[in-house]
Amino acid sequence: MAEIWFGRDLHPNFLKNYPTKYKMKNLIIIFILSFLMFTIGCEHQDGKLTLVNNSVDTIYYEVADSIIFYPIVEEKGEINYLFSNIIKPKEERNLLITDTWEYFINERCKDSTLTVFFFTNNLIRTVGKDSIMKYRLYSKRERLKVKDLEKSNWKVFYSEQ
Repeated sequence: MAEIWFGRDLHPNFLKNYPTKYKMKNLIIIFILSFLMFTIGCEHQDGKLTLVNNSVDTIYYEVADSIIFYPIVEEKGEINYLFSNIIKPKEERNLLITDTWEYFINERCKDSTLTVFFFTNNLIRTVGKDSIMKYRLYSKRERLKVKDLEKSNWKVFYSEQ
């Protein structure tokens, strides 16, 4: 019954009738193809840009490719702010990008300058998201070029002012 269902070559024991040299050759080919598929198929991620929270307050951050773009946007009456972009006090966060950060900053950012916005938990709680968006408020804004990031070892620090 299994031979009818699977066919002769797809039967679970089909390798027992094959000579050993073909088994090994097939295994080597499968291994090489699997290796190539996993190494070439994966996109490179660059995670060297690190945001460091040196304050005693939880902060929220947003990275923008131009100063014209403001990270809090309103869509269909709802404010879309990524609260997953959180850094707790005295912690740091590595930011991943599928290109390199150098390429992203030099090719996609206006004036080859990356903008990082920081919002304190206190600002969001007291002022509210509506006012933050309306008046374009932020706790701190960093405008960085690749050479600035290289000098700081790709770390951007937030400290209380």
